Amino acid sequence: MSSNGGRTTEAPTDGTASGRSAAAIRADYRSSFDELNRRLGTTKLDRHVRFFNFGYVPLPGEPALGPTLSRAFPNPDSAQLLFQLVADAAPDLRDALVVEVGSGRGGNLGVLHDLLQVRAGVGVDLTFASVAFASRAIRSGAGFAQGDAERLPVASGVADAAINIESAGCYPDIELFFREVARILRPGGWFLYADLINHGVLPAYRRVLAALGFELVTDRDITANVLASRERRADRERLALGEAGPDALAEWVGQGGSVLHGALGDGAWAYQILRLRRTDAPTHDDADRLFSADEQSTIHANSSFWADVLHLDPQS
Repeated sequence: MSSNGGRTTEAPTDGTASGRSAAAIRADYRSSFDELNRRLGTTKLDRHVRFFNFGYVPLPGEPALGPTLSRAFPNPDSAQLLFQLVADAAPDLRDALVVEVGSGRGGNLGVLHDLLQVRAGVGVDLTFASVAFASRAIRSGAGFAQGDAERLPVASGVADAAINIESAGCYPDIELFFREVARILRPGGWFLYADLINHGVLPAYRRVLAALGFELVTDRDITANVLASRERRADRERLALGEAGPDALAEWVGQGGSVLHGALGDGAWAYQILRLRRTDAPTHDDADRLFSADEQSTIHANSSFWADVLHLDPQS
């Protein structure tokens, strides 16, 4: 149990109906990300922070993936999460057009271009402050635009791959996002997806993605690796973000004792990698909703819950 700026929060196990509209939830996320960017802008580390993900640490005996990073690279665990997600899809990304939804401060697209030879990247993010930073900081092979994941400003069938890392759990109607990914990908394109997902809805995610024409290639629980990253880096990252209320920034970095850390550690939630390929044979009628009403209620409620957990009050 945690109290965040007067909002009492406890990680849900199955979700309950949320009274907030989807628009209100999105506005809350946008405001909190704007405030996080503002706070970073007051620190000496601002120009070095390109990632907002929890990272990945290989467990004993497990090799790291991807190219060797320089010792000066500021976010190695976050880059390793990207390398683990891409994995055997990496050869197909060379000379590819990659769309990242929830692109944040641009770190993933920068690494994909500079180290994995991706031809071009398009980053879409809800938060203008993140888009503005990424546009300044990532100058090679990528462009960034503000947009809604549930209504992507991308033409149909143009992308060779779509990436989403630690973002889709914020979407009040994730089915619309999955449909948008299916729309923008060419047949054979990759959907590379990593997120904190409630075990109760994970089977429904798999079912809906299959109905949308995705073939599941990899389905992997990396919770232990993500928790190892938080044990190694969360305290340092929390200090780098400056002052806030007693819980708000601890949640952003998944510090020990936070709701986010507890959600991963208690077994009700998993940090999951889903690596999928787009086929040309969806099995659904476009008019049909693929999540049941109860499943959609849970997804909406969980999105609202995490908006509360991550809420940052703007400071003057």
